[in-house]
Amino acid sequence: MTPLSISRAWEETTTFVARETRLIVPLALALIALPAVIFGLAAPDVTNEVAARSPGLMALMLAEFLIGAVGQLAIARLALGHRERLGEAIRHGAARLPALVGGFLVVGLPLGFVLTLVVGAAAVVGKAGAGAGKAGAALILLAVMTALFVAMLIIFARCLLMLPLASVEAGGPLRLIKRSFAVSRGAVLRLLAAAALFLVGGVVILIAVRSVVGALVIVALGKPEAWTVSALLIALVDGAMQALIGTVFTIFTARLYAQRSGEAGPETGVPSSAT
Repeated sequence: MTPLSISRAWEETTTFVARETRLIVPLALALIALPAVIFGLAAPDVTNEVAARSPGLMALMLAEFLIGAVGQLAIARLALGHRERLGEAIRHGAARLPALVGGFLVVGLPLGFVLTLVVGAAAVVGKAGAGAGKAGAALILLAVMTALFVAMLIIFARCLLMLPLASVEAGGPLRLIKRSFAVSRGAVLRLLAAAALFLVGGVVILIAVRSVVGALVIVALGKPEAWTVSALLIALVDGAMQALIGTVFTIFTARLYAQRSGEAGPETGVPSSAT
């Protein structure tokens, strides 16, 4: 299997973005930025925990995730050289969404269950009295948590290419998982490094921009409340940044997948005239 080159994937990403700006910007704005703006306007500064207790906000959050995933599937497909109109790419992304979500659920639910058990065990150990028994239990629990953390990192790396894979390959959730593990074999550390550099950098930029804009908006218009101008301005910035980071990361992972699978190179990408 072709060795993974992060620098090559990044060069192909920047080339594709520069060449196909008119093609990917409408996708990113309509399917990634707009849902994020709507959620931010309806629920500024609402945490996931608070949203989980509100059926309406939870529905908005789920819709934002699903619509954004369709957009990312369409963008990945275009970045892998499939010559088709935007509408066709979006329809294909919507058709592949159930398989992608199913694949992540098959992997994520068991991990979430194990994590819940470990957190519960940690709470029990924390409430136990002092003594050698508690110290021994704490050491065992620490070892289990460390092993679980390492396992989660490895599984994350092995599933990192599942989205671009789902955008161009057929099959249900189990086949996606199998193929994702196959194309990531022998490249776990490189995939983890690429994801860490990209995601950490993106989060830092997002927080920095939001902090500056948020401070200016609060000074000018007051604290953002749902459906207010201040909430709209902050949501617009958040949506634009999420679209930018999400789009570039999607194209980047698509080009990583292309190296491992032999998919179309950047020279076969969709021409800018496609609509």
